[in-house]
Amino acid sequence: MQATFDAVSLNGMHKPSLHILIIGLSEPEHAASVLDFRRIDASISLNTKPLRTPEIKEALQKTTIDAVFVRRKPNSNLEKLYAILRKKNPDCIVVELLEAPLSAVSVEGTSLQSCRIVHDRSCVEFHLALQFVLQYTRLKVDFRRCKALLYLSEARISRLVNTSSIAIAYLYKGKILHANIPFLVLFNAA
Repeated sequence: MQATFDAVSLNGMHKPSLHILIIGLSEPEHAASVLDFRRIDASISLNTKPLRTPEIKEALQKTTIDAVFVRRKPNSNLEKLYAILRKKNPDCIVVELLEAPLSAVSVEGTSLQSCRIVHDRSCVEFHLALQFVLQYTRLKVDFRRCKALLYLSEARISRLVNTSSIAIAYLYKGKILHANIPFLVLFNAA
């Protein structure tokens, strides 16, 4: 069975959606969490129903996941989840949902970004922590996309300069940082 994800576009404009995976909640808790996520950001793409272990593995390997919200079962270990994420989704944020009473937000040291929040829907701090994590995830995804676009832009400019028949050089404080072949030929530097 394939994981069920959905995304909503806002006013006909496509806003890249965050890909969120919710793991380990009962069906009623999962449904309530989906509503909580939708209240914060309607464009989020997430699993609309609880997933079994094979479906979780499939979702983690087929889809780029931006954040995983997981309720750990007693005496369970998240190392298998972390191992899969390190390999397929190294930029993913892992949020462990804890039972009250514990501190509202804490950070755990792993090679992935992770944090823990108390899963208490009646608590204002839970909703604020959830909103914070989603905003942070959105910023991280947007930064990653900007970085990729900048790389593409730099590659295009470099290709244009290097293939141009016109002499072009980049100068900084009187020093040549980069020059194409026609520039080097023009100044007998080739």
